[in-house]
Amino acid sequence: MSVTTPATDETVAGESLSPEQQSALERLLIGDTVTASAKVAGVHRATLHRWLQNDFVFQAAWNRGRAEVRDSSEAALLRLAPKALAAIEKALDGGDVQTAIALLKGCGLLSGKSPKIGPVDEGILRAYAETTIDQELAIRLAGTCPVPSNPATSSPKRAARRRS
Repeated sequence: MSVTTPATDETVAGESLSPEQQSALERLLIGDTVTASAKVAGVHRATLHRWLQNDFVFQAAWNRGRAEVRDSSEAALLRLAPKALAAIEKALDGGDVQTAIALLKGCGLLSGKSPKIGPVDEGILRAYAETTIDQELAIRLAGTCPVPSNPATSSPKRAARRRS
């Protein structure tokens, strides 16, 4: 499967990437290591790490590129899904026990636990959806900044205990 690298010369708030940043970003997005990407771009790997950690324009371009790679990969996998399902069905029709077990495990039916079922109260579902939307927005705005999994039960005391 081939993945095309997204355009890396977009601007954010009027700022654009330098040619070195564009080169490093392209290499990162095709899967090169930080060291290899920095070398191709003609910069030290510490410089590339600094861009990844402190340069908001570079971070935004990196996040956009990763999102595009993820989206194109998911689309490619979805196109392959009918073939995968046909192969699984053929294997199961042939009595392939390993495939059957893998399928059951993948569905969570061999874990010894009942599959989790969400709330049946629409009010709870609505509240959860609003919290999830707020968390997703915060993540989009902050990049990979962690957001508590359940803000209603998070507290400064619990956060301090987790850090120690």
